[in-house]
Amino acid sequence: MRHVMWLGLVVLAAALAVFAYGCGVSSFGGCAANDTCPADSGVLVDGMSPLPDGTVSEGGDAGSHDGGDAAVADSGCDPSLTPDLESCLIDTTYGVFVATPGSGGVADAAVCGTRSAPCATIALGAASAGAAGKSRIFVCHGAYAEAVQLAGMSLYGGFDCPSDGGTWTFADASTQLTGPSNQIALTLTEAGAGNFDVDDFVITAPDAVGTDDAGNGNSSLAVLVN
Repeated sequence: MRHVMWLGLVVLAAALAVFAYGCGVSSFGGCAANDTCPADSGVLVDGMSPLPDGTVSEGGDAGSHDGGDAAVADSGCDPSLTPDLESCLIDTTYGVFVATPGSGGVADAAVCGTRSAPCATIALGAASAGAAGKSRIFVCHGAYAEAVQLAGMSLYGGFDCPSDGGTWTFADASTQLTGPSNQIALTLTEAGAGNFDVDDFVITAPDAVGTDDAGNGNSSLAVLVN
């Protein structure tokens, strides 16, 4: 799994963004697909430092939220790692869940975000995470057509998601995000987070159409980091 570190994000954005009439495509692959998974040694991946997180539950979808990642350090779950390496992070303690409507996604940010009631879009998941003070979004594999803006949040795709609300597992199967025409598919803002990840996504910007107010052709842009 690749880890998008803040110091390298501007370079990453420049590589991923396509300023042209043609379509722009970004691919964030998994470590299993790229033969880059580290040994199980407890060493932080790519020098990654821990992500801040706003809330902690007592466990499971129905837990109460009353603390941060540090409060569960003695549980044996390492919040400085990523879900493909530390499966115990795939929990409402650490983030919110997103799945397509066909996989049980719910179109209501006020009630969605758990495994049993995942949000139906990534944008709804971001709203739910923001309201709960969480910094991770777990996305079931599938195709999502929307423009997403994330402020200081990490985005993890490629999960198998049982429609009965059972255990989600990392499947290393990339999730597809396609932006609307003439809109940026994914906009990332640091928002004081320091480091954040976008993993196991294929992000596409369709062909741009029309011109701007100055008469210049519109751009096709998959990812913007600012």
